[in-house]
Amino acid sequence: RINQHIQSMNKCILLAIMAIGIQFGQAQDVLNKIKAETARTIRKEADTTKWDWKRGGLLSFNISQGSLSNWSAGGDNFSLAASGYFNYFFYHKKKRYTWDNNLDVNLGYVQTTSLSGRKNDDRIDFLSKYGYKIDSVGKVYVSTLFNFRSQFFDGFSYSNNVPTLASSFLSPAYIILSLGMDYKPSDKFSLFLSPLTSRMTIIAHDSLARKGLYGVPPGSHSINQIGAFATINY
Repeated sequence: RINQHIQSMNKCILLAIMAIGIQFGQAQDVLNKIKAETARTIRKEADTTKWDWKRGGLLSFNISQGSLSNWSAGGDNFSLAASGYFNYFFYHKKKRYTWDNNLDVNLGYVQTTSLSGRKNDDRIDFLSKYGYKIDSVGKVYVSTLFNFRSQFFDGFSYSNNVPTLASSFLSPAYIILSLGMDYKPSDKFSLFLSPLTSRMTIIAHDSLARKGLYGVPPGSHSINQIGAFATINY
């Protein structure tokens, strides 16, 4: 009887071990399925997420003042200079596509005893570039480029301290449209080369247009030129 009881207990233990093994195997299969489904879901969400933006900028303002007494040639009794700079960039990147945008704005003013007040800096410069990656490394793109440059306020030339209007808002303005190759070994460096570029020069001010300035024929408000183009951004 003792042997029969021992054999019965052994059979029960064996059946219990087999049942535990089966349950463990089923649990492991379920766990593997969950892991696989989770990985698939993560990959799907990563592929369908919106484009990532990278934004930033810089704002600076400088002012300086100087005074001289018993000054020699080249100095002024009083001078005051003020300048401001604003930069804003926003970049878009996903898969094979990139979209880079950059805006620079400069303004400067100087006041001296001998020359009175004058603008010494005035610039608007906006650059936008859209590219498609054509290599596996991600450094070479086929890109289109748009660039706009002008100024805010009137600018003057001075002959014997007599001001003559020389520039104004949209006079001139330069618009560049270009198609070419963009080499980007890093996020901070870009070399753009284009064999075919359109460059338009605009003179919106009527009196300046009549003078034939900045390569625009007299009486005309714009001229378009075709050529090659290259630019480096760092």
